[in-house]
Amino acid sequence: MPPRINTAVLRVAPSMLPISLEAVMQILPGQAAARCCISSRWCVECRIPLVGHKIERLLLDDVRSRLEQEREAIARYREVT
Repeated sequence: MPPRINTAVLRVAPSMLPISLEAVMQILPGQAAARCCISSRWCVECRIPLVGHKIERLLLDDVRSRLEQEREAIARYREVT
């Protein structure tokens, strides 16, 4: 039986803004039986001339920061359990 991969897709497209966010997250089996790996892929698009790319970078930097905090929290949890 092949390993089970759980996938979730989140799409956010505010109706009044030319910005869209999409995240694809997967829970993959880890190397040990009781472990798993969370894989996230983010796509940010902003269609505002001249400033869109800067806004995309700001949003992606914020997402990366939050994911790093989440990774650190998971690592601390693993140390305790």
